[in-house]
Amino acid sequence: MQTLEPNYKNIADTIFQELNNTEPLDQHIQYVMDVIRGCKNALNAYDRFLEGNKTLE
Repeated sequence: MQTLEPNYKNIADTIFQELNNTEPLDQHIQYVMDVIRGCKNALNAYDRFLEGNKTLE
């Protein structure tokens, strides 16, 4: 996993580009990748929110 982490974005982008949207399995993979991306974005936004509140205290 540590080996993959620095290259995660490149690997994920490559997989995403190679998906065939007409195949049900690929549609599910794309959906899962979108959900994971959304969760990461939500966590990043929450972290920024917490950091912003620390400066207000």
